[in-house]
Amino acid sequence: MSALSPLVSHDLDSLRCPAGIYRQLRDEGVRYAPEIDAYVVSRHDDVVRVLRDGNTFSSCNTVGRVVAADAPADPHALTPLLLMSDDPAHATRRSIVNRAFTPSKVAAWEPQVRQLASEHVA
Repeated sequence: MSALSPLVSHDLDSLRCPAGIYRQLRDEGVRYAPEIDAYVVSRHDDVVRVLRDGNTFSSCNTVGRVVAADAPADPHALTPLLLMSDDPAHATRRSIVNRAFTPSKVAAWEPQVRQLASEHVA
């Protein structure tokens, strides 16, 4: 078990206020969490190192089940996503997505975002 156990098991008190769990994760440093079959990186310096060192660390297989390009269709599996890819595929996907997030395009969404926010956060 790891510090993540209460969150993974959906412990309501832990979900309401996970500050203690996050503190423990930071204190432990990089740790393997068997509940999610992954390593947890929670300290800022460690996160920066992981994000900047794509030769050592991979974003593949970080969330859910990844589908190989030649795998048969599975509606329950995640298709390759920007978040779960390494270069050069990541750079290719990012260049496509970046076109939708230019400052002018994001600014154009502002009225709709404000409307939705006011409807749902009252």
